[in-house]
Amino acid sequence: GGVALARLLDGLIDGPSLTMKPAEFPPFLATLMTDVSVTRPPGTDPRIHIWGTLEARLQTADLLILGGLDEGVWPAETRTDPWLSRAMRAEIGLPPPERRIGQAAHDFMQAFAAPRMLVTRAGKRGGTPTVASRWLQRFEALVGKPVTERMTSRGGLYVDLARDIDRWTERPEPVRKPEPKPAIADRPRSLSVTEIETLVRDPYAIYAKHVLRLDPLDPLGQAPDYALRGSLIHEAIGDFSQAWIGLPFDETARKRLIEFGEQALAEIEAFADLHAIWKTRFEGIATWLINWEAKRDPDIELRSAEIDGRLEIDAPAGIFALRGRADRIDLRKDGGVEILDFKTGTPPSARQVLVGFAPQLALEAAMVQAGAFDQDGKPSFRTRSIANLGWIALGQVERGQPIRSAVEDGFTADEVAAEAHARLEALVAAYDDPDRGYASRARPMFQLRYESPYDHLARVREWALVESDEDIDWLPPRKP
Repeated sequence: GGVALARLLDGLIDGPSLTMKPAEFPPFLATLMTDVSVTRPPGTDPRIHIWGTLEARLQTADLLILGGLDEGVWPAETRTDPWLSRAMRAEIGLPPPERRIGQAAHDFMQAFAAPRMLVTRAGKRGGTPTVASRWLQRFEALVGKPVTERMTSRGGLYVDLARDIDRWTERPEPVRKPEPKPAIADRPRSLSVTEIETLVRDPYAIYAKHVLRLDPLDPLGQAPDYALRGSLIHEAIGDFSQAWIGLPFDETARKRLIEFGEQALAEIEAFADLHAIWKTRFEGIATWLINWEAKRDPDIELRSAEIDGRLEIDAPAGIFALRGRADRIDLRKDGGVEILDFKTGTPPSARQVLVGFAPQLALEAAMVQAGAFDQDGKPSFRTRSIANLGWIALGQVERGQPIRSAVEDGFTADEVAAEAHARLEALVAAYDDPDRGYASRARPMFQLRYESPYDHLARVREWALVESDEDIDWLPPRKP
């Protein structure tokens, strides 16, 4: 390839002078390169040649291997021309479709008459069983079963040699998932509520981010995805909630919310199609949200949007701080507290919240009751009862009622918050044990739902395919 490129560039230097803009040169060079053929990969054995049927007609070799003798490959399938009939092809001097079959048969017989040759075919192509070439079938029918078996047995030697590459002298040990155990002093002493969920399902991601201090970079030119959509919609709703305190939720409020949405979505104006879709959907979200706020307005005393909180707990290795930002914490006139989280995707189930697989909202409730979100000059949330704990699934606004409860049947929101607080203390204490490692993908139920940017670092593809010793029993033992 390098030699071919050097020759091409030499030809440009020795050729006539060309005047072009710098931006025009890459497509110009790419066009010239399409006409250059690289016939031999670098580093191959000069005694080995890979030919097509046209080249093989003119060459001889000590050993000739006839490959691809599957029906549809050699001979190739004949194509019926939908525009020219046989009579029309003959009239204008074009050969009939069967001529290619005849030429392929001639090429096969010429190669089959080589002094020493091997005939190979694929049992499957793309996972689909294949049919032997018609010439192989006719040849086997002509020479009979005994001769065919003797030829197959001689060829079996080379099949065994190829399979020896995949045979092992000893039973292989599958690669285990990584589970690093850094020193306690290097382990994080503060995490956000969303990172607690990551610590539960994929501890290795926490290790890579907070111990190795590796931050993933977004690909260049990446199109807006659902994560960015969620961030922009959260930004618009949060800015509106903070600016519309004490004002009525009417048509003016709806228009103002749409303005906040347009300002946030201006970030993706370069992607006109996505911008138009998201803008239209946000208008529907704004209409529903304003109507919903207007209906509950008589019962709400105080609305708090996008507020930060911090909860410190005692742990074996010292104080551990839990950080969080709540989308909405509303104080009702009856003294209860409503904790709501806006979700552009599908919310988790209340059961996942209770058992700790999706603890974000439950941890926010625990922080509320501990006074972690209290603000100066405003009523305290500490020890108040949680009247409502749930999500507003913004993506479900057009389909009906988008409010989803995060409280499992048979439990109260206060009990869910207390359970989350107890689980958090146990989780932090567990990782304060130097023998506890940060395993990759600790919760299998999330392997398909989530994809971590650190999966390649954990070499998930090496060990995730081998989950038990039975998975490697297919490997044949090496012959003595």
